[in-house]
Amino acid sequence: MAFRFLPIFHKLLIGLVIKIFALWILRKNFCPNKTLKLKINMELLDVMKNLTIKHVETKSEQKLFNSIAADIDDVPTEIVISEYTDKTLLIISQYQNIGSMLMVQRDQVHSPLGVDNIYTTKVIFGATGEEQQVAVRYLAEAINITKPLCIFINLKSYDIETVKACKDIILDLKREERE
Repeated sequence: MAFRFLPIFHKLLIGLVIKIFALWILRKNFCPNKTLKLKINMELLDVMKNLTIKHVETKSEQKLFNSIAADIDDVPTEIVISEYTDKTLLIISQYQNIGSMLMVQRDQVHSPLGVDNIYTTKVIFGATGEEQQVAVRYLAEAINITKPLCIFINLKSYDIETVKACKDIILDLKREERE
């Protein structure tokens, strides 16, 4: 049985990405000296949770995304992961909005000593600090990404305990996805 709300999700996601990209272009080209604060609520999650699911019989079962709400150090945390053919989408938030968007890509370097993985992080939009980039890189390495990771992250604290708890939840979600 497959879920038939894939086209609706793609329309919502494409609309969100277009709005984000337009604001980013405006900020870069027309407002170089002004601070433009982007706040995008996680209404997309609410819309996806309330979609009507129609069951259609097919040979393969497709699951669009996995999500969970958990408390990490008594702070409500929402995590969503979605696998696509060319990218993985990950949303981690403790503020009920998606926060900064980063892309992480894994490259391999071949040397006489073996193969080493190198993770490159790039901020697409939003405010980011060194702690945030280290956390994103750690998560990408811990979940062993094989394709580019698009991550929206907005945590109250980027300490190691919080990031490790997020990693454990993500690994559990990925395990559920395989089962």
